[in-house]
Amino acid sequence: MEYKQIDKRSYKLHLIKTDKFKTITVRCIFKEKINKEEITIRNFLFELLLSSCKKYPSKRNFSIAKQELYDLNLYGNNTRIGNTFSTEISISMLENKYINDDITEKGLEFLKEVIFNPNLEDNKDFRNNFNITKNYLLSYIKQGYDYPKSYSYMRLKNLMGEDYSFSYNMDGNIKDLEEITLTSLQKYYDKFIKNSLIDIYVIGNINFYEMENAISKTFNFKKIKKDELSFKINYIPKSKKLIKYEESKNFNQTRLLISCYLKKLTEKERKYVMFLYNIILGASPDSFLFKNVRESKSLTYDILSAYRKSDNFLVISSGIDYVKCNEVIKEIKKEMNNIRKGKFSIEKLNNAKNLMISSLKEFDEYPSSIIDYYFSMEYLDCDNIETAIKEVLSVTKKDIVKVSKKINRDVIYVLKEEKDERN
Repeated sequence: MEYKQIDKRSYKLHLIKTDKFKTITVRCIFKEKINKEEITIRNFLFELLLSSCKKYPSKRNFSIAKQELYDLNLYGNNTRIGNTFSTEISISMLENKYINDDITEKGLEFLKEVIFNPNLEDNKDFRNNFNITKNYLLSYIKQGYDYPKSYSYMRLKNLMGEDYSFSYNMDGNIKDLEEITLTSLQKYYDKFIKNSLIDIYVIGNINFYEMENAISKTFNFKKIKKDELSFKINYIPKSKKLIKYEESKNFNQTRLLISCYLKKLTEKERKYVMFLYNIILGASPDSFLFKNVRESKSLTYDILSAYRKSDNFLVISSGIDYVKCNEVIKEIKKEMNNIRKGKFSIEKLNNAKNLMISSLKEFDEYPSSIIDYYFSMEYLDCDNIETAIKEVLSVTKKDIVKVSKKINRDVIYVLKEEKDERN
C-alpha cells in the first residue's frame, strides 16, 4: 500500500494505492467547528445532498443515475468528533478494467453534481424531497427520546456540562427543524461550502499522477482559508462532588449511567493505557463488569464501559431493575477499586492487548477503514500500526494501576423504569 498527501490551495488530497479491492473509493470530508444552532440544518442538508441534485432532481432519477454507473454506491456520515462537525460524502465504484468503461471519470462527475449542484430551487421535486427529509428527521429526532439507551445517554451528557459539545443532541431538535426553509438551506449551503476545511481521500489501484489531475479537474473549491480545528475536548467536571440525578419515564427497564472524569492523562495513557483499562473493566466479554456484575451476580441485563478519547471521559452504562440500583453502583465501584489495587492477572492484561492488537490489524479490511486510519493519523493524533502495536505491547500492569487512579466518577444518572400498569 502506498500513500501520498498533496496540499492543494483549497483542500488536502490523500491518495492511497492498493490492489486489494476491485473498487475505487472517493471520500470528501467537510470539517468545521461545531455550532449547536446549525446541527439540525446541517443534518437536513446532508440528507438532501445524498438523495438528489439539479441534474437528477427526483429520487427516482437520482437512483437510476447511480444504477447506470454500474450501481455506484453513494453514502456518507455526519458526525461530531470532539469540537468538530465532520460531514463525509463518499462514492464507491468498480475499477475501469472490470467493466471496459471509464466509470472513474463518470463517477467523479456524478459526485461533483452531488456536491456543487444541489437541487435547492423552488420546484416540485425540491418540495417533495424537502417534505420527505423533514418527516424523516422529525421521526428520527423523536425516536431518540423514545429509547431508554439514547435518552439516558443524552441526559447524562447534559448533566456533565451543557457547554461542552459532547452534550449537544446530534440528531437535532424539532424547533430548529420547523424553521428550515428553502432560503435558509440555500444560505447554509453557501456557508457550508465556503467555510469547511476539506479533505479528499481516494483509495484503489490508482495512478497517483492521473488521479491528482482528475480530482483537480473535477473539484473546483473556491475556499483558500486553512484554519486548524480542535478535535480534542478538555473536559473538567463542573462540580468537585459526585453528582447523583434520578428521573422517571414510562420505560420497562431502568438505565444506570456513570460518567468518569480522567485527570491529567499522559499521551501514552490517553492513546493506549486507557483503551486497555476500558477493555479490562467493561468493554469485552472477558471484562470484570461483564463477568462479575452481569454473569456471576446477575445484577444487570447488559453492562458496558466506553472510553471517549476525544471527549476525555469514560462512561459505564447498564440496564437493570430499579430495586438493584444501589447494589449495582456498589459492585461497579468495587470492580474499579479492584483494578486500582492491582487485583487482576497478567493474563487478563495480555488478553486485552491481544484484543486491541487484533482490532488494530483489521484496519486494512475495507477501503473505508483504511481511509479512517489515515484520517486518524492526520487529525486525531493516532500512530501508525507498527508504532501502535509496539506501544500496546509495552503497557505494564503498573501502567494500568496508575491510570486507574486518575479515573474519578463525577455523575451518576438513573433513568427509573415506570411501567405502564395498563399493559
